[in-house]
Amino acid sequence: ILGFAQDLAGEPDLPQSGQQSLKIIAEEVLRCREIIRNLLDFARPRNAELQQAVVEPIVRESIKLVRSHLEKSQVNVEIDIPADLPRIHGDPQQLKQVLINLVFNAAEAMPAGGTLAIRAAAGAAAGVEGCSELIVAVSDTGTGINPDFITSIFRPFFTTKKKRGTGLGLSVCDRIMKAHGGTVSVESKQGIGTTFYLRFPLMEGDKREPTA
Repeated sequence: ILGFAQDLAGEPDLPQSGQQSLKIIAEEVLRCREIIRNLLDFARPRNAELQQAVVEPIVRESIKLVRSHLEKSQVNVEIDIPADLPRIHGDPQQLKQVLINLVFNAAEAMPAGGTLAIRAAAGAAAGVEGCSELIVAVSDTGTGINPDFITSIFRPFFTTKKKRGTGLGLSVCDRIMKAHGGTVSVESKQGIGTTFYLRFPLMEGDKREPTA
């Protein structure tokens, strides 16, 4: 359907009304595709292929994939990731999926534009003696989340988007993080913004190897 709509949109004699209709068709097809992908990810999750991974390129590649959407939404991106962070045990493709889901949510929370900040740091795991972790924080300056919904947002099929979405994006993020031995959590203040925290456990000896 998308292919035929795009072919028709290229017709030079197509009136403006036809162009607008085809644009709506294309947008709705893409929305349906995203719903199907989320349903498949939830119903048949792919096993994580864990490997030694560096966080910074995963973040930057994720942003590159959604750059045009962020520009269209007037969202400025700030990335602050130290070069000497330790590696994590992760599946880069699945982690990109997590980050892209969070980025799209952030953009939707900033309908008039705003700032998306992604930061990372390593430190001691709270309450776990002798264990350290790497934390990636994804923050927006959006509308925030209703406090009544905070405890439900990772529940499958829960959504605050009326007539849109499946409510599976964050539950998929939660599942992927658990498969990595980590967690995802959120802090939000209405009218100020929201921050999602991705926490990855670090094993003894994990380190960032110097590049040649």
